[in-house]
Amino acid sequence: MSDSHWIIDQIDAGWATLSPAPNNPVTEAWTLPAQLLPEGLKEGDALTLTLSPAPEVSASLKAEVEAQLSSLSADDDGGDFSI
Repeated sequence: MSDSHWIIDQIDAGWATLSPAPNNPVTEAWTLPAQLLPEGLKEGDALTLTLSPAPEVSASLKAEVEAQLSSLSADDDGGDFSI
């Protein structure tokens, strides 16, 4: 798990710009949809951003892609095609 601290620099037209807090090794600002922010935060507030693995989500997405690929190739006879 990785934590970093950010300051909400601005919120405009549904987008929030986060600037790295002084102790943050990242130097670039991030822009993300404002709806991802916890309710009640406003410009000037600080927040902790935590990134952690989500293996169950990864497995679910992989299974979904494999099912779609299988469905798309179900009628493929493996032969040549022409355009």
